[in-house]
Amino acid sequence: MKDNLMKFLSIFGSLMALTVCQAQVQKSSLNFDPGVAWQPKTDPTQSFDADFMVMLATMFPGSEMSKNPQSPGWQQAKDKQDFVKRLYLLMLFNPPVFIAEKQPVNAGNYDVATQSVSYLMRGRRWNIDITGVTAEDIVKSLSGGTPIITYRTAATHGASIKKDGQIVEDKLSGIKSIKALTHGIQHRHLGIDIPLGGYGNPAINNQYLISENGGALNNKALQKIQHGHVYLYAQTFGNGPTPPYVLRYLNPQHSAKNIRSVLLVGIEQSAPGKKSMFGVGHSAASGFKDSTLDPSITNSKKWKHSGIRYQPADYGGMVTYVDAEKIHTWQQACKIFLSWPEAEQKAFMAKWLKLPARQLVHSRNQMMAEIFKSHAAQQSQSGSVHKGPSLQSHNRAGQPPAQRPLAKGKMSSVSSQAH
Repeated sequence: MKDNLMKFLSIFGSLMALTVCQAQVQKSSLNFDPGVAWQPKTDPTQSFDADFMVMLATMFPGSEMSKNPQSPGWQQAKDKQDFVKRLYLLMLFNPPVFIAEKQPVNAGNYDVATQSVSYLMRGRRWNIDITGVTAEDIVKSLSGGTPIITYRTAATHGASIKKDGQIVEDKLSGIKSIKALTHGIQHRHLGIDIPLGGYGNPAINNQYLISENGGALNNKALQKIQHGHVYLYAQTFGNGPTPPYVLRYLNPQHSAKNIRSVLLVGIEQSAPGKKSMFGVGHSAASGFKDSTLDPSITNSKKWKHSGIRYQPADYGGMVTYVDAEKIHTWQQACKIFLSWPEAEQKAFMAKWLKLPARQLVHSRNQMMAEIFKSHAAQQSQSGSVHKGPSLQSHNRAGQPPAQRPLAKGKMSSVSSQAH
């Protein structure tokens, strides 16, 4: 009896110690640590912890500068933080399926292990296959209408649509290189410099503080250094069929021909013409080298060399299928979410960003309830009703909405590096 009791107490003590340890790790990962963030990492667990911490800090910096609206670049930093929040809300509500290398595009499976926050943090692009809404409208929703997105003259990524409505990601090299420039002329290559790791937080080796553009704050000697750039490829193809394998993810009403569009999203170390804080340059030659050998944005291994067993293909490997209904729900959720106090926003993101896609799919109703039910209760108390933001999409007759130009920014030079 005594031996059984001692054995029970030993097991109970171990479990309690594990619980305390996990709580401490979770608590520490909520606070930005430049050593953990930027030091070289090979272990996937350490990489995931850094990914989580860095992206959470990008949304919620916690620095003294970020708390002071008089800080240089504060408003632009805030607009970019909100952009990142909207981007990850879109992913949380509509997590991508993974399509393995050399598998047909309709053979996707939901990821079962890798946390969702890491999907965009080790190279490759997230392909958002859209039915019923233009890509330009989604870009505008992501930016919140603020002038934070610029045009890029070229990039090594693009997309095309087949006769059956299948949208595929293209590698714009070799004989397709001319398309890299053509898409730039048509304003399909977009970029946004973000303060990755958090506005006002320290960069690698505490060399400088991160500016609103992900660069070196008030340090002219390091103006070519940057850590944090989002590449977007946006194209609206026009009315066309929606493949059957896509329809199973959408509302059945979209079985008829409808507007088809695509948005590719990739997070890179730096914008064209800049160098990352790890010394990796982004130039015209970047698209012609094996960028998978470069470190990820948290100085870890990229997908191909990460040791992660379940991986998406290099091109077209992470795909989400959305329609007008899903986009409208996301727009409403963003408006409500961004009205919350930042502490509540951070708690929500900290709770959900670590879950892989399969768990997110099963938890979608719970996520929605946390956002919409709390808002409904708030509105009930105030006696007002939230109608949500308007959504511009093509009507059944195929008439496009008036096109709203993106914010005109300085056009960047060539090449996307999100490999």
